[in-house]
Amino acid sequence: KSLEVRKISLSKLTQSDFRFLNEISGRLWQDSEDSGAEDIEGFLETATKIDLSMLMKSSLMIVESILIEQLGKIQSETAKLRPFDLPDSQTVIDNSVKRDSGSGRDGSAKESGFGGDVLFIQEVAGIGRVVVGGPGTTWYYDDAAIIIDLGGDDYYFNNAGASRGEAPIAICIDLSGNDTYTSGTSYCQGSARFGTGILLDLEGDDRYMGKEFCQGSGLFGMGLLYDEEGEDSYHADIFSQGCGSFGIGILRDDDGNDVYLSRMFSQGVGLTKGVGSIIDLKGNDTYFTGAKYPDFRDPERSCRSLGQGFGFGIRPDTVNVGASGGIGVLIDEWGNDTYHGDYFSQGSSYYFSFGMLYDKRGHDRYYSGRYSQGAGIHSSI
Repeated sequence: KSLEVRKISLSKLTQSDFRFLNEISGRLWQDSEDSGAEDIEGFLETATKIDLSMLMKSSLMIVESILIEQLGKIQSETAKLRPFDLPDSQTVIDNSVKRDSGSGRDGSAKESGFGGDVLFIQEVAGIGRVVVGGPGTTWYYDDAAIIIDLGGDDYYFNNAGASRGEAPIAICIDLSGNDTYTSGTSYCQGSARFGTGILLDLEGDDRYMGKEFCQGSGLFGMGLLYDEEGEDSYHADIFSQGCGSFGIGILRDDDGNDVYLSRMFSQGVGLTKGVGSIIDLKGNDTYFTGAKYPDFRDPERSCRSLGQGFGFGIRPDTVNVGASGGIGVLIDEWGNDTYHGDYFSQGSSYYFSFGMLYDKRGHDRYYSGRYSQGAGIHSSI
C-alpha cells in the first residue's frame, strides 16, 4: 500500500525530470551562490511537481509498521535458531533459500553478493531482494531492499537501508554486534531518494562511514538511521547525519559516547521544504563539522560548516531566483559534549529558515567561527 501512495506522489514526474533532479540537487545546494537562475528555477519548478504530503505519508506508513518492542522479541527467538534448523539450497532467486557458512572473503561470496552467515535470500516482486543474516559474521556486498541480521560483527558495503530511486523502499535491521557500515557511493545507511530508507541497529559499538546523502538523509523522501545502543562513530562528507531537502532526514542515537564527524551540510540540516535532525539521548558526545570547503571571506583560515542545527535557504543574491529554507535541529539530551564548527554552525540559519541546537544537560564546550551559536542570517531564526 505504501508503494501505491508513493506512486501517486511522483506521478507527475517524467523520466527526464528524475534525471534532472538527480543531476542538479547536490551541486545546487553546494554551489547555490554560483548556480545560474535557470538551474535554480528549473530545479524548483520540477520539484513542485511532487506531492510531498503523499510522499511523506507513504514513508510514515512504513515507519509506523516497525515496532522496536517487537524487534526485541524477534531477537530473543532467533537467538535460539541454529543453521541446521533451516533448509539448504544453492540458488538465490525466486522462492529459493541460500545459506553460506563460508568466510565471506572468497570469490563465490562476492559473486553471490553476500557471504558469511547467510540464512535466507529471496527476490520479491515489486520490492527487491530480501536477505536474512544469522548470528555469526555476515558480509553484505550487494544492495538489498530488506535486510534482517540476527547478530554478529557484520560488514555492510551496500546501501544498508537506503533507497536510491530504483529501489523505492529499503529497510535494514541489525539486532546486535559491533558492525561496520562503509560505502563509497551516495545514498547509503538509512537515507532516501524518492522513497523511504531505514537503518535500525539495536546493539553494539558500530562504525558508519559514507560520503554524501547518507546516515539519515532525505532528498524527496524520508531517511532514518536509528542506533539504540553502543559507542558509535559516524563519518560523512556532505548532506548527511540528519539532513532533509524536500523531505525528512533523521539520525537518532539513544546511548553511548558517540563521535559525529562531517564536512558540510550535516548534523541536523533543513534545506528547502526539508526537516533534518540529530537526536542523541545520552553520552559524552563529540560533534565536528568543517575543515574541507573554504569560505570565500577568509579561504586561508576558515571553512563552511552549515551544520549542527542549521536551516538553509537559497538567497536571491547574484540571481533573481531563490527559495526559503527548512528546519534544522540538533538535540542532545544528556552528557558532557563538545561541538566543533566553523562558519555557519551551532543553532543558526540562513535566509528564511530555522536552526536550533538544544543541549539539555551537561558540561559542554562549543567552538565555532563566524555566523554561529544562535545566528539568524538574512531574515531567518
